[in-house]
Amino acid sequence: MDFEDLGLHDWLSNQCKTMGLKKPSGIQDNCIPHILKGEDCIGCAKTGSGKTAAFALPILQKLSEDPFGIFALVLTPTRELAFQISEQFNVLGKPIGVRVSVITGGLGNSIYCSYNNKIDVCPVIAWI
Repeated sequence: MDFEDLGLHDWLSNQCKTMGLKKPSGIQDNCIPHILKGEDCIGCAKTGSGKTAAFALPILQKLSEDPFGIFALVLTPTRELAFQISEQFNVLGKPIGVRVSVITGGLGNSIYCSYNNKIDVCPVIAWI
């Protein structure tokens, strides 16, 4: 099975190949088609199994189809995971110029916001 077989657009499939992802992992194979249909999906898999791409790829595809406003909010339990997810969104969404911001608390009395001048995904938020 290939990424196109899951219903992803060619540009996303090509971006996956550019990143060295040759075929979908189990979590991606089981989740992406349902998410693209607008269905709720809960998945569980081991570290390094491709969970981030399982939800990021459908988000980026829908964003590319309707690129207006803040598009997605991804909540994470740790700062480190928020930054890791934002990196994946930036790499996977490069062909559409996705903009990602990470907003975290817990650094004294302030909220930290890291962004590349424009925002699309913020944990992570996403828009074009």
